[in-house]
Amino acid sequence: MIISTINLVNGRKSERDTFIILLIVGIFLFLIGFIFLKVFQNQETKALISWERYNTKSSEERITDKRTKTISENEWKCSSCGRINQNYVGTCGCGQRKPE
Repeated sequence: MIISTINLVNGRKSERDTFIILLIVGIFLFLIGFIFLKVFQNQETKALISWERYNTKSSEERITDKRTKTISENEWKCSSCGRINQNYVGTCGCGQRKPE
């Protein structure tokens, strides 16, 4: 499409026109790749930071953090294991049923 709109010399494309088109397409593809690289690199960095924060806590601290969480009105706490579940969950992961 773009090629057909370039000036034609004696009914054919000149080599210069073809070179310019390929150069523009190459630059465009490079920019698209660069943008994707930066976006994914940023996401990977965020994931690594989160993992480092999580990994530096001991397992006891992680369990304490989960158990001291405030329960909202759309959650319930298992009386057996202390796990906080969403209201739509009828049975906790430990097998205890949701209290009525």
